[in-house]
Amino acid sequence: MENGVKGRALFLFCIWALGICWTLLRAHFISLEPSSFLEIDLIAILIAYVYLCYGGLQAAVFAAVQGLVVDIFSAGPVGFFLSLYLSVCGLAVLLSMLFDLSNPKGQGLIVGYGVLLKKGLFILLLSAFSYRLILSESLVIYGALSVLLTAVSAPLCFMALDRVKARVLIEPCAENRDTELLDVSETFEQEYLRDIEKIRF
Repeated sequence: MENGVKGRALFLFCIWALGICWTLLRAHFISLEPSSFLEIDLIAILIAYVYLCYGGLQAAVFAAVQGLVVDIFSAGPVGFFLSLYLSVCGLAVLLSMLFDLSNPKGQGLIVGYGVLLKKGLFILLLSAFSYRLILSESLVIYGALSVLLTAVSAPLCFMALDRVKARVLIEPCAENRDTELLDVSETFEQEYLRDIEKIRF
């Protein structure tokens, strides 16, 4: 049990580290150019995965912190990306009632709709803050491609993360179960031998 708790904490830390590294990397490339819309939104995928494995509270905290990091390093308005990622988290919670997040199809749909919402809110919030953003054809195409790429990548990322989780969580637990079964077997054998000796004497 103790190893299982430590394994879950270690795995969650790995997800946080991956998210922070990806966020810091992406923050330096955020701009108003249409080409910046073309990306695989790994953070949206991780938000959905954290929600699946650890629940809504952990997913919301993860989304909020990732958004704040982007806000700080992109020199944008405070709370801008925080709102975007929290919206992704909220939509994942709602859509998980309609689609199975543990199923590859559901993963693609939920993450895809989340990224679509994020892109739409991104444009609306920029307009609200009076940023000069021209809604061009290339911007729409890049945004649609980003949604599609992220949706297709989501099941693959879930699968890769599940493999890592299996190594972190299941193998130690399996070793402990084998050790416990061996101890029980040895104890039973010793008691059986003692009973036989009592019968003899």
